[in-house]
Amino acid sequence: MSGESVRLTQRDIARLAGVSQATVSLVLNRRDDGSARIPLETRERVLEVIRATGYVADPAAQKLVGRRNHLLGVFTYEPVFPTLQADFYTPFLLGIEGAAERFGYDLLLFTSAPVQDGRRRVFHENNRLRLADGCILLGRTLDRDELARLVVGRYPFVAIGRREDAGGPVPYVGADYATATTALVRQAAALGHRRLAFIGPAAGAESSDDRWAGFRAGVQEAGAEAIHEPGLGDPKKPPR
Repeated sequence: MSGESVRLTQRDIARLAGVSQATVSLVLNRRDDGSARIPLETRERVLEVIRATGYVADPAAQKLVGRRNHLLGVFTYEPVFPTLQADFYTPFLLGIEGAAERFGYDLLLFTSAPVQDGRRRVFHENNRLRLADGCILLGRTLDRDELARLVVGRYPFVAIGRREDAGGPVPYVGADYATATTALVRQAAALGHRRLAFIGPAAGAESSDDRWAGFRAGVQEAGAEAIHEPGLGDPKKPPR
């Protein structure tokens, strides 16, 4: 014996289970619709052979034939481990991991992206994005041009916190910063505060724009005096 392991194929599983290769493929892809109904006994026999042999489908091969491989990609524009921004990503990653486990997905963290101008890039010569069924994009500032390419290419993705149009609607999950900031201003006004300060940039990132809009709306509603202190949020700028 050579000692080298032999990779099992769907054809091997079909032979051991006494079914067709097409049946094995349907079981692996969890197909059970009207056009591809498989008897429960047959399905269980195929699954038993898979469990006994430890067979694992080749994800790259599944993608070549247009099937899902239950891999969920995660791409971050900044490094994840461990940096000063680690606490920023940790809650997101914990939530993604928990959801992936519930739906039977494995996570694929894309880390080979080269750093250009201090940031990673989704598209590069070794891009492996399409190994995953879809991808979650995380970053303090996402790249609009790359979002546009993903939209045009119809690649399934969700941007965390990004809403800006990029040649088409961007699928996103984000916080309602405007409403939350307005609510904080109302609370402060209800406590009798008449001079309220907004600390930090009022423009740039979408979240900053939203917070500033919510602050202004709340101040106007309360009839309070608004003060903007951008320098306290940026050590390079003095307060004004």
